Amino acid sequence: DQMIDKAHELFKDMPIFLYGHSMGGNVVINYSLKRSNHLTGVVATSPFLRLAFDPPAWKMALGKIIGLIYPSLTLSNDLDVQALSRDKQEIEVYLNDPLVHDRVSTRYSLEFMKTGEWAIEHARELKTPLLLLHGTGDRITSHLASEEFAGKAQGKVKLALFEGGYHELHHDLEKEKVLETIIDWIDQEIQMTQIK
Repeated sequence: DQMIDKAHELFKDMPIFLYGHSMGGNVVINYSLKRSNHLTGVVATSPFLRLAFDPPAWKMALGKIIGLIYPSLTLSNDLDVQALSRDKQEIEVYLNDPLVHDRVSTRYSLEFMKTGEWAIEHARELKTPLLLLHGTGDRITSHLASEEFAGKAQGKVKLALFEGGYHELHHDLEKEKVLETIIDWIDQEIQMTQIK
C-alpha cells in the first residue's frame, strides 16, 4: 500500500501497474485479491501458486514440525538452477551473482503454498486486470496452476503461455517476446482506462 501510494504521489494521474515474479507473482496476485487498490493492472510471471512437483511427504511433515519448533531456521531450497533458463549464459550470471542465495525457512515456504492455493480458490473475486505469463517447461512453479487460476478468474486474466519456456521467462530464450507481450498488454489496459 505504501509503495503504491508513493507511486501515485510521485507520478500523479499516471497508470500504476504492479509486477511480480515467482514468489513475487504469488504476492501481487494475493494483494490484488485481498486489498482494494487503485492499480491499472497486475503482471505476474511464473507465479508460485503451486510447485511444479510434489515434495516428498516426509519433507513436508518435517517442515511443519520445524516451522513450529524453530520458525526462523533456514535451509537450502534445493533449487535446480538449470531449471531457471534455457539460456546457459543466464545460468552463469545467476551462479556468479553474489546477491543470490539458496536459504529459505520451511515456515516461509509452507505459507506461500497456502496462499497460492487460497488465490486459486478465490480467483473469481479478482477485480484488477491481470496478465499472467508462464512457460510450459517450468519445472519450479506449475503452469497448470496458472491455467487453473486464469480459468477460474472468469475473464479477468489474460494468460500467455510460452511453449517450453523455463521459470525465468524474462531471462529465457524468448525474453524479447515476453517483454513485447507485457508492453502490448499494458498499452491495451491504458487505452481501456482512457476510454472509460
